[in-house]
Amino acid sequence: MRANEESRNDVNNLKNNIVRVPRQLARQNTARGCEPSSCKLSPQLSSLFPILSVTDGDTTRTFTYHADGQIASANYGGSSETFLWDGLALIQRDDEQFVNEPHVGGGNPVASSKGTSYFNDALGTTVGSKSNGKYSAAVLTAFGEDLTVHAPTPTQNSNFFTGKPFVEGLGHAFLMRNYRAGLAKWQTADPMGYPDGWNQLAYCGNGVVDSVDLWGCVDINLHNQVQEYEIWKMAQEFQNPGIITVAGHGNSNGIGGSLGITVKNLANLIRSNSAWDGNKSVELISCQVGLGAYPQQLANELRVSVYAPDAFVFWFGAREDGGKYPLPYIYDQEYDENGNATGFPDWTKKGKWIRFDPE
Repeated sequence: MRANEESRNDVNNLKNNIVRVPRQLARQNTARGCEPSSCKLSPQLSSLFPILSVTDGDTTRTFTYHADGQIASANYGGSSETFLWDGLALIQRDDEQFVNEPHVGGGNPVASSKGTSYFNDALGTTVGSKSNGKYSAAVLTAFGEDLTVHAPTPTQNSNFFTGKPFVEGLGHAFLMRNYRAGLAKWQTADPMGYPDGWNQLAYCGNGVVDSVDLWGCVDINLHNQVQEYEIWKMAQEFQNPGIITVAGHGNSNGIGGSLGITVKNLANLIRSNSAWDGNKSVELISCQVGLGAYPQQLANELRVSVYAPDAFVFWFGAREDGGKYPLPYIYDQEYDENGNATGFPDWTKKGKWIRFDPE
């Protein structure tokens, strides 16, 4: 119980001494920080606000960010360092350059310009390093905590957790949020919150081993990659140039139904997508979502037009026009003589796309 209380106190102290700024403002170099208590951020929105400074006692650490959201520099008061990235892979930290091996998470450092070689596990976490002909094992727990942190020469600054560097005051720096291994906690939620609920075993639709979350948030293709791979794959290949497409199960209540993704969470997910420019229309490829208020609310939130179907969505791998990519077809469902849905479209009852403009 005491350990839990100490952990909660650490989290509360951290929250009370963090200054954030909206990423959009940071990119325009007109950022002004504000305490979370005055900003009144929701857990979903807080992940879109990078941490500008952290105060711990008499020490204040400040941070800046590149245009894509990756950390650019850290000033620790008596010292500072800079960071360069190639996408999600760290290629330089201050005067040390890194060679990365390909990895689904963006890249893992395997060698540095200072003569250090890194040995990583399957997740990209450092298990050991070799420098000056000497191999040193990394003493990390499964949660990334460095057990040498209280030793005379801690090694956490030189090790990587799933390929991501440790930054004093932030923890391990990911694109959308930071991970504090000492607390085994993310500092903020994913940009779209908790669409699968609070049960961590249900994260990624119970596909925590096989599913991949490259950017610290889920893709706009919301179909489960493991449990419904064929649908996921067709939705993944679908292209509609100039429009933000969102594919996932839904009904007249919205994406995911009555217990699905809220309008604000989906809007935040769209805003965080690299293809979003603030002006593109949005297409919701979800069954019957056009019959309810969800698309109109999304149009009002994003201030762009939203298209949604008034019938069921059926994915087919072969396009009618012989094109390369599959298409979603909008039709009513077919029913057998007993009134049961067959899972196939009723080709005599074609649906339509409805356009919702912001009010």
